[in-house]
Amino acid sequence: MVIHFHRWVVWWFFLGLIGGAIGLVNIFFLDLTHTQERVILFFGVLHWLLGGLVCWAWEGVTLHTNTPHTRETYVEYTWEQNVASDLVTHRRSLRRPLIRHDPMTLYLLHHWQDKGQHHS
Repeated sequence: MVIHFHRWVVWWFFLGLIGGAIGLVNIFFLDLTHTQERVILFFGVLHWLLGGLVCWAWEGVTLHTNTPHTRETYVEYTWEQNVASDLVTHRRSLRRPLIRHDPMTLYLLHHWQDKGQHHS
């Protein structure tokens, strides 16, 4: 099983760890009132709940049941074989696109070609 994390999920996680560590240090080592402690804890819990909701809504973490490829499953090719296979798979993009012109465009193209041949 492969777990894929989006980059923003990792940033959110580490930001939560750093913010939580700072919040706990402030709670334990500073002389805070009970309300100030509750506010710090509220924002910490809010950060983790919103992070979980956002990760679930935008599928920030995905599980894949495919096994990762091993070295034995890859076939090594030379660069000539790679170029040849790329040309075969992308040969349609190498062709000139088929353009259908309307009659007015064909008329203008025909007369511009004739104009250039007469003046040269």
